[in-house]
Amino acid sequence: MHSVTYTSLTGDETDSGALPDIGIMRSYHNLNYNGNIKNKVKLTFGVDYGLQNNTEFTTDPSNFLAFLGTVRFILTKQSALTVRYKYFDDPSGFIDGEYFLNPMEERFSWYTIQGITGGYEYAPSESSFIRIEGRFLDELNDIPNVFSGNSKPTRIEWMINMGTF
Repeated sequence: MHSVTYTSLTGDETDSGALPDIGIMRSYHNLNYNGNIKNKVKLTFGVDYGLQNNTEFTTDPSNFLAFLGTVRFILTKQSALTVRYKYFDDPSGFIDGEYFLNPMEERFSWYTIQGITGGYEYAPSESSFIRIEGRFLDELNDIPNVFSGNSKPTRIEWMINMGTF
């Protein structure tokens, strides 16, 4: 089975009591594909695009782009391996804000992050799961300390999740 979905949201996000009312029009678009190959491999691909006028940093239109790709390998009825790649680029900083590279020179940048996640999931019953994941994130603009006290623009995370439904 394969499916493609598209969603969008457009609106003026200005505080109605703000003076002056400059009109901050935002538009978000999301396109996703979900499919599977012989019920053994599940695929998800997505693209997000956003556009805004009158940001804090410029009156020119600003945008961001994000995409992801996920491949899930079904090993048995109760277990699976997953690999996911994510990319996020906000060159105008309207989603994530500005980060000073060197405050003395007033040079600043915005996030461009990519990450890869690998995980294993085990389902001891039809309504529960245990999942372990490892993720590597890389901030491509080399912004120092972007990850809470880590002087390098990279980060490794480990997560264990359990749930019932």
